[in-house]
Amino acid sequence: MGRQIGSFGVSAFDDNDHSDTLGSARDLHRGDSITVEGVGTFTLKEAHSDIVWFTPNPGKATFCFDPDPTFTKRSYP
Repeated sequence: MGRQIGSFGVSAFDDNDHSDTLGSARDLHRGDSITVEGVGTFTLKEAHSDIVWFTPNPGKATFCFDPDPTFTKRSYP
């Protein structure tokens, strides 16, 4: 509690629904950035510990995302 660190992972599915990990980062401090090639840059804005008595909770983190110019998002019906 009281620490402003966050972690994340980025995965994508191919046309056959196979998952592929594209990148990840652990223990980023507020303001730290990491670039995942072909995806974009993620910057940690804030992180919160959500520990409640007798109820473990991983907390949450907020990131800014600056997409790579080649990044495309699949449209879902």
